[in-house]
Amino acid sequence: MRILHVNKFLYRRGGAEAYMEDVAALQRAAGDEVEFFAMEHPENRESRFSASFPDYVELEPQPRSLMGKVRAAGRVVWSTSARRGMDEVVDAFRPDVVHLHNVYHQLSPSILRPLAERAIPAVMTLHDYKLACPTYQLLDQGVLCQACVGGHFSQAVRRRCKGNSLTASGLAAFELWLPTTARA
Repeated sequence: MRILHVNKFLYRRGGAEAYMEDVAALQRAAGDEVEFFAMEHPENRESRFSASFPDYVELEPQPRSLMGKVRAAGRVVWSTSARRGMDEVVDAFRPDVVHLHNVYHQLSPSILRPLAERAIPAVMTLHDYKLACPTYQLLDQGVLCQACVGGHFSQAVRRRCKGNSLTASGLAAFELWLPTTARA
Protein backbone atom coordinates (compact mmCIF):
# COMPACT_ATOMS: atom_id res chain seq x y z
CA MET A 1 0.00 0.00 0.00
CA ARG A 2 1.19 3.53 -0.76
CA ILE A 3 0.57 5.94 2.11
CA LEU A 4 1.07 9.69 1.97
CA HIS A 5 1.45 11.40 5.36
CA VAL A 6 0.59 15.12 5.40
CA ASN A 7 1.70 17.47 8.17
CA LYS A 8 2.76 21.11 8.12
CA PHE A 9 6.21 20.21 9.52
CA LEU A 10 8.49 17.36 8.46
CA TYR A 11 10.82 17.20 11.45
CA ARG A 12 10.37 16.17 15.09
CA ARG A 13 8.94 19.45 16.29
CA GLY A 14 6.43 18.00 18.74
CA GLY A 15 4.15 15.09 19.54
CA ALA A 16 2.22 15.11 16.26
CA GLU A 17 5.41 14.94 14.20
CA ALA A 18 6.93 12.24 16.41
CA TYR A 19 3.74 10.19 16.11
CA MET A 20 3.65 10.61 12.32
CA GLU A 21 7.27 9.55 11.91
CA ASP A 22 6.85 6.56 14.26
CA VAL A 23 3.70 5.37 12.46
CA ALA A 24 5.42 5.81 9.09
CA ALA A 25 8.38 3.72 10.32
CA LEU A 26 6.01 0.94 11.41
CA GLN A 27 4.22 1.09 8.05
CA ARG A 28 7.51 0.84 6.18
CA ALA A 29 8.54 -2.11 8.37
CA ALA A 30 5.26 -3.79 7.37
CA GLY A 31 6.16 -3.36 3.68
CA ASP A 32 4.16 -0.25 2.83
CA GLU A 33 5.58 2.53 0.66
CA VAL A 34 5.42 5.80 2.61
CA GLU A 35 6.00 9.41 1.55
CA PHE A 36 5.37 12.84 3.06
CA PHE A 37 3.92 16.21 2.15
CA ALA A 38 4.63 19.32 4.25
CA MET A 39 5.62 22.95 3.87
CA GLU A 40 9.24 23.91 3.32
CA HIS A 41 11.18 24.38 6.53
CA PRO A 42 14.93 24.59 7.20
CA GLU A 43 14.73 21.70 9.68
CA ASN A 44 12.75 19.31 7.44
CA ARG A 45 14.22 15.91 6.84
CA GLU A 46 14.83 14.94 3.24
CA SER A 47 11.88 14.09 1.06
CA ARG A 48 11.78 13.11 -2.57
CA PHE A 49 8.89 15.55 -2.99
CA SER A 50 10.34 18.58 -1.18
CA ALA A 51 10.43 20.55 -4.46
CA SER A 52 6.61 20.43 -4.40
CA PHE A 53 6.26 21.73 -0.84
CA PRO A 54 4.76 25.21 -0.41
CA ASP A 55 7.04 27.93 0.94
CA TYR A 56 7.68 28.21 4.65
CA VAL A 57 5.48 30.72 6.45
CA GLU A 58 5.75 31.70 10.10
CA LEU A 59 2.49 32.79 11.69
CA GLU A 60 3.69 33.33 15.26
CA PRO A 61 4.68 36.02 15.89
CA GLN A 62 2.35 37.66 13.41
CA PRO A 63 3.83 39.58 10.49
CA ARG A 64 4.27 43.29 11.26
CA SER A 65 3.18 44.85 7.98
CA LEU A 66 -0.44 45.02 6.92
CA MET A 67 0.42 43.31 3.62
CA GLY A 68 2.23 40.53 5.51
CA LYS A 69 -0.84 40.02 7.69
CA VAL A 70 -3.14 39.93 4.67
CA ARG A 71 -0.90 37.37 2.90
CA ALA A 72 -0.71 35.19 6.03
CA ALA A 73 -4.49 35.37 6.50
CA GLY A 74 -5.05 34.41 2.87
CA ARG A 75 -2.70 31.46 3.15
CA VAL A 76 -4.56 30.18 6.22
CA VAL A 77 -7.81 30.16 4.27
CA TRP A 78 -6.54 28.86 0.92
CA SER A 79 -2.99 28.18 -0.22
CA THR A 80 -2.65 27.95 -3.98
CA SER A 81 0.95 26.74 -3.62
CA ALA A 82 -0.09 24.00 -1.16
CA ARG A 83 -2.85 22.85 -3.49
CA ARG A 84 -0.49 22.86 -6.48
CA GLY A 85 2.12 20.95 -4.49
CA MET A 86 -0.42 18.37 -3.37
CA ASP A 87 -1.55 17.96 -7.00
CA GLU A 88 2.05 17.25 -8.02
CA VAL A 89 2.70 14.79 -5.20
CA VAL A 90 -0.49 12.75 -5.63
CA ASP A 91 0.08 12.58 -9.39
CA ALA A 92 3.66 11.36 -8.93
CA PHE A 93 3.20 9.09 -5.90
CA ARG A 94 -0.38 7.86 -6.51
CA PRO A 95 -1.19 7.11 -2.86
CA ASP A 96 -3.79 4.52 -1.94
CA VAL A 97 -4.61 6.53 1.17
CA VAL A 98 -3.61 9.90 2.62
CA HIS A 99 -3.04 10.23 6.36
CA LEU A 100 -3.54 13.82 7.49
CA HIS A 101 -2.09 15.16 10.74
CA ASN A 102 -1.69 18.87 11.61
CA VAL A 103 -2.49 20.61 8.35
CA TYR A 104 -4.00 23.82 9.72
CA HIS A 105 -2.80 27.28 8.78
CA GLN A 106 0.31 26.71 6.65
CA LEU A 107 -1.18 24.04 4.37
CA SER A 108 -4.86 25.08 4.56
CA PRO A 109 -7.99 23.25 3.43
CA SER A 110 -6.77 23.68 -0.16
CA ILE A 111 -4.87 20.39 0.08
CA LEU A 112 -8.15 18.48 0.35
CA ARG A 113 -9.37 19.44 -3.12
CA PRO A 114 -6.83 17.31 -5.09
CA LEU A 115 -7.73 14.32 -2.92
CA ALA A 116 -11.46 14.78 -3.49
CA GLU A 117 -10.98 15.27 -7.24
CA ARG A 118 -9.17 11.93 -7.46
CA ALA A 119 -11.38 10.15 -4.90
CA ILE A 120 -8.33 9.31 -2.77
CA PRO A 121 -9.41 8.14 0.68
CA ALA A 122 -8.11 10.29 3.51
CA VAL A 123 -7.98 9.76 7.26
CA MET A 124 -6.98 12.28 9.88
CA THR A 125 -5.43 11.76 13.27
CA LEU A 126 -6.63 14.51 15.57
CA HIS A 127 -3.70 15.61 17.70
CA ASP A 128 -5.61 18.49 19.34
CA TYR A 129 -9.07 20.10 19.55
CA LYS A 130 -8.66 22.34 16.47
CA LEU A 131 -11.53 20.84 14.45
CA ALA A 132 -13.95 21.52 17.32
CA CYS A 133 -12.47 24.79 18.61
CA PRO A 134 -10.85 27.51 16.49
CA THR A 135 -8.34 28.24 19.29
CA TYR A 136 -7.52 24.55 19.97
CA GLN A 137 -8.24 24.88 23.69
CA LEU A 138 -11.96 24.44 24.42
CA LEU A 139 -11.58 27.33 26.85
CA ASP A 140 -13.23 30.74 27.16
CA GLN A 141 -11.43 33.07 29.57
CA GLY A 142 -9.91 29.99 31.24
CA VAL A 143 -13.25 28.21 31.71
CA LEU A 144 -14.20 25.00 29.87
CA CYS A 145 -16.17 25.94 26.76
CA GLN A 146 -17.91 23.86 24.13
CA ALA A 147 -19.74 26.68 22.35
CA CYS A 148 -18.16 25.89 18.95
CA VAL A 149 -18.55 22.10 19.19
CA GLY A 150 -20.81 20.89 16.41
CA GLY A 151 -19.68 23.53 13.92
CA HIS A 152 -20.92 26.66 15.71
CA PHE A 153 -17.67 28.50 14.94
CA SER A 154 -19.31 31.92 14.95
CA GLN A 155 -19.27 31.61 18.74
CA ALA A 156 -15.49 32.08 18.66
CA VAL A 157 -16.00 35.37 16.85
CA ARG A 158 -18.74 36.54 19.19
CA ARG A 159 -16.60 35.68 22.22
CA ARG A 160 -13.35 36.96 20.63
CA CYS A 161 -11.61 33.75 21.66
CA LYS A 162 -8.40 34.29 19.67
CA GLY A 163 -6.35 36.87 21.54
CA ASN A 164 -9.51 38.87 22.36
CA SER A 165 -9.37 40.00 18.71
CA LEU A 166 -12.43 40.12 16.49
CA THR A 167 -10.27 39.81 13.35
CA ALA A 168 -8.10 36.93 14.60
CA SER A 169 -11.14 35.10 15.98
CA GLY A 170 -12.99 35.60 12.69
CA LEU A 171 -10.10 34.20 10.67
CA ALA A 172 -9.73 31.18 12.98
CA ALA A 173 -13.48 30.48 12.72
CA PHE A 174 -13.53 30.98 8.94
CA GLU A 175 -10.63 28.54 8.54
CA LEU A 176 -12.76 25.80 10.14
CA TRP A 177 -16.01 26.79 8.48
CA LEU A 178 -14.62 26.84 4.92
CA PRO A 179 -13.96 23.08 4.49
CA THR A 180 -17.48 22.30 5.71
CA THR A 181 -18.95 24.30 2.82
CA ALA A 182 -16.43 23.61 0.02
CA ARG A 183 -17.37 21.19 -2.72
CA ALA A 184 -14.94 19.21 -4.85
